[in-house]
Amino acid sequence: MLFVCDLDGTLLDHTHDIDDIVLNGIKEVLAKGHYFAICTGRSMHDPKQINFGIRHDHMFTIAMNGAMIYKSEDDILLRRPIDKDIVKASFVDLKDIFVRYETDTMCYYPFSYLRADRYLYDEEIYKSNHEQRMAFYKVRSEFDAKEEDILSHDIYKINFSLGKESTKMIADRFVKRFDDRVTNAPWGDGFYDITDKKANKGDMTKWLADRLGIDYDDVHTYGDSHNDKELMDMFKNSSCPSNAIDDIKKRAKRIIGDYDDHSVIKDILAKI
Repeated sequence: MLFVCDLDGTLLDHTHDIDDIVLNGIKEVLAKGHYFAICTGRSMHDPKQINFGIRHDHMFTIAMNGAMIYKSEDDILLRRPIDKDIVKASFVDLKDIFVRYETDTMCYYPFSYLRADRYLYDEEIYKSNHEQRMAFYKVRSEFDAKEEDILSHDIYKINFSLGKESTKMIADRFVKRFDDRVTNAPWGDGFYDITDKKANKGDMTKWLADRLGIDYDDVHTYGDSHNDKELMDMFKNSSCPSNAIDDIKKRAKRIIGDYDDHSVIKDILAKI
């Protein structure tokens, strides 16, 4: 069997920590000959996050909603960057939005640090807390990046956060303009996570299952939020924790316990 799990809100509890219960559970799955794949919107800019540091032939990480698939830090099975013409268009269409361009190792921002801070404040994103507002954006990041520098890299995800309806209209127009070539799969309202059209968790799980020779009926998927809908729709063995958003609860074939009770890893261990 192949078990495919979203991280935040699903496999991990509200602390977002990778604890011993999760790690030991995954190791038990692998020890019994099954396959396990982390499936997340996160970027793996810190190599230690790939596979939770577990080195095993049956362990994989599907990152950035499917834009990259890792077997290990130095073994990348699949890359799906965004077309450079779309990246170029975003410089014009989204020029007044604080956009993050994600490569496989770094984040690039056309805004300066001070302009970014002011933008987030004006958009009422983390408005009351400067440190909280900027902490997320400072890790492995380059501010004031030039367009030519951004274009010199493969961009796997374009993402940003919006608070005002007027700004959302601009972003929605951009997504609609290229909706035959990109997809937007945010984890929550007001967020945009734009990737290549084929880079979604469901299609990339099918790609991995095909590569491993695993029947889709033997794939078990778990998710909780907007970017997990393909995981719920494409597989008959799809489950979500009870804290999942309503849309995912409607799509999932089963609803299990709360993520704070380690319901996902417990459900997986019960199946093996």
